This record gives sequence, structure tokens and C-alpha cells, in this order.
Amino acid sequence: MLPSPLTYGLGYQLIEAYAPAPYVLDTTPVLFDITGIDTVVTVEKFNAPQKGRIHINKQGEVFSSVANATQLNERQRFVIDFKKSMEKDELCGIGENGEILMVRMGLYAAEDMVAEDGSIIPKDGLIQVVGVRSDGASSFVMELPAGVSVYVCEISTEEHYIVSDEKYPVTLNYAGQDVPVVHLEINNGEPIENYIIRGEVEGVKTDENGAGLAGAVIGLFGADETVFTAQTALMTDISKENGAFSFKDIARGNWIVREISCPAGYVLSEESFPVVISEDKQVIRITMVNEYQRGSLKILKTFEGRETPIAGVPFTIIGKTVIGTTVIIEATTSETGEIVLDDLLVGEYRIDELASELTVDSVHNNNHISGMSEERLRNLIKKTYTYELIETEQDDDPRDDAADDTADESKTHQKIIRVTTFSPHEAMRELNFSEENIEWATIIYNTLNDNHYSP
Repeated sequence: MLPSPLTYGLGYQLIEAYAPAPYVLDTTPVLFDITGIDTVVTVEKFNAPQKGRIHINKQGEVFSSVANATQLNERQRFVIDFKKSMEKDELCGIGENGEILMVRMGLYAAEDMVAEDGSIIPKDGLIQVVGVRSDGASSFVMELPAGVSVYVCEISTEEHYIVSDEKYPVTLNYAGQDVPVVHLEINNGEPIENYIIRGEVEGVKTDENGAGLAGAVIGLFGADETVFTAQTALMTDISKENGAFSFKDIARGNWIVREISCPAGYVLSEESFPVVISEDKQVIRITMVNEYQRGSLKILKTFEGRETPIAGVPFTIIGKTVIGTTVIIEATTSETGEIVLDDLLVGEYRIDELASELTVDSVHNNNHISGMSEERLRNLIKKTYTYELIETEQDDDPRDDAADDTADESKTHQKIIRVTTFSPHEAMRELNFSEENIEWATIIYNTLNDNHYSP
């Protein structure tokens, strides 16, 4: 009711001076007229969603009829602003492909909430879902009763990232009648970051006997890679003394682990090991085996200047392999004058032709040099021979060298030893004998010739 009556007239205005909490002050005038038709004029001004009604009743000669006027108050709105950021992995090509647009954030009730129609939004009930712009910014805009509590939590993200389960609580406090929109921030205004799903590979490199192998270079490659070199690898590691190697912080996805190079004496492994990282902190274990590199050794005994083979000639083959083992082999030439040794480990070998007792005795029986010691005689006979090393290579698995610069590792090695003898004068120079001792060399030369050791 007004404190005093109004006289007849047109264009009266009712203006709100104060709005009750939690509503926003609305200063829009409500127009009404006093015409005398109605004795009571009622002017209404509503606060949404609740209505407030002002009744103005005037009795007497001033009012003869009743008129109505209505005004609504808007509810104060709340906006929750936030920012998202995504971890980037340039090496694996993740984080710069619009992944942030796949993020979905949810607004949830932190407590049971009664809606205007009487229905209940239960605690942890989903109220609203929003996406994120390319700059990472986004907002929840809502008209909820002041004083309620809510929280923001991530619903989903791009497949390479971990979905965060952290909750960011917010209380929607009334900010006064002069504030139509209340802006709130979560995480103190700092971006909420998504981290990449990462795993690791733990591997061991062994020889064919299961012993740890050091010095092998291993690479991590993309799933579509076809050229496996240090330049095309995303990561590399060198196997330790126990054969161990590893790759840390591998982003979610499909990858290949493959050997790039191996220690001398071993065959490069061409086996590819697929790696699938699908869970955070996942560990994948693999074992890679290198086989020993092997070759063949062929000794061919012939007469000097001719291809006529000499059978029955004994040899000793002593070698030190690249893996540290010692090889000692004694063999005799066949009817074709050959000794063929297959499946030898790669290494350095020395071939010595053995002088038979017959040869030594034959030399001793010649009175001209009967005074020579047997040790010196044996050394002289041994040093009367030279060994020509002929090394050949056969490629068992031809490959494009441009695509794989380690193709030589697959070749089969064969070494042919051709044995010839010194002439007497060559023996003199080799053994540093004086010219007076030319007779010794001549006798030995002829004696070996008589026993089919030389032409």
C-alpha cells in the first residue's frame, strides 16, 4: 500500500529500489494509470522464478476501480571460467594436432540439489558438459540457486592423454543485487594440464648362449618406419655389460624396437619387435638375441707355379675369435690338397704347416748340416713356407644398401690359404742366413721337394 493516495492521472511509474536475495535488482519502470475506472490499482513486480506482488488498495473517491501491473526479476547467473593445456611430445608428434578439442569437462552437484519443479539433482549428478576451444579456454554458464556447491571434473580427453580425476569445488555465493553475472575461476586461474600416457621398454641383449651382450645399439622407431638407422630412430640406447637396455617415457602408441648395430663377431639381428603402449606406466620386456658370425676357411696346398695338389700335408690352425675364445685345429690336406673348415667363428687365425718327422730326419741324415739343432731345423722348415690369404665374401641375403647400411653384416666369409715355398735364395733372405750357408737352404729345399712338400 502506498502511504498516501494518488490523484487521477496517466503515466505513473513503479521503480524497484531494492531486490531481495538472491535476485538481481531490476530498475525497469512498471507503467500504470489512475483513471477512476477502478477504485483499487494493483501493480505487480515479479522476481523470477519466485513472484513478488505489490498490492496497492485505495478506498474512497480517489479510486473507483482496480488495475494490474507486473515486473519480473532475473536470477543472478554464475559463470565458472577455466583453462586447459595439453602436454606436448614433439618427438612422437603428439600435442599439436588439435588434441585439446577432444576434451570434455563436466559440472557436477557436490550435494543434493532441489530444482524449481521439485525434482532432485543428486550428489555427484551431472549438471552440464562443455568442450574446450583451441586456446584451451572454456566456461560453464548456469542459473542455479545461490549458495549451492558444485564441482568441475574432466569427463574425457584425447586418447593419448590421461583423464584427470581431480575435482575442483566451487560454491555459488550471492554477489549482491548490482551484479547480474558472477564470474568464478577454478584451479586459481591456472591451466588444468593433461599429461600424456607413457610407458617404457626394458630389454636385454644376449648371444646365442644366453649371455649378456654389451655394445649393441638398439633403436625405437615409428610403427611405419622401414629404414632402421640411428638417423631414423626416435630414441637409441647401447646395451650394457649385462646386455640391458631401455627406453623411458614412450608416449602412447605403436612402435618398433630393432637393432641398429651389433658388436664385431655377431650377426646383426633383423627381427623387429612391435611395442604397444596403451596404459600409463606400462612396462614391456623383450629379449633380443645375436648369433655368432661364422665363416669358412680353406687351405689349398699345391706345387709352386702349378695347380697340382699335394695330399697328406699336416697343418695347425690357431685362432683368437672376436668374442675372446681360442681355437686350435689340426688337419691334413685331402687328395685334392685341401683343408676346408666350416662354421668357424670370426677372428684372427694363424696357419702353420707342420714338418713331418720324415722330413726332419731326412735333413738330419744329410751330413752337410748334421750339426744343426732340431729346434732350429724345425723353425727353418716352417719358415720356408709362405701363406697367401685369399678372402672372399658371398652375400646370402642381398639388400638395398641405401635402405640398410648394415647389409654387409649378413655376408658369409670364406678364407682360402694358398701355401707355397721359398726358393733357396729367398729362404736365405727371409732367415737372414749368410751366403756361406746357402748350402743349408738348398739341402732343406731339396729335401722337402723329395718328400713332396715343395716342387
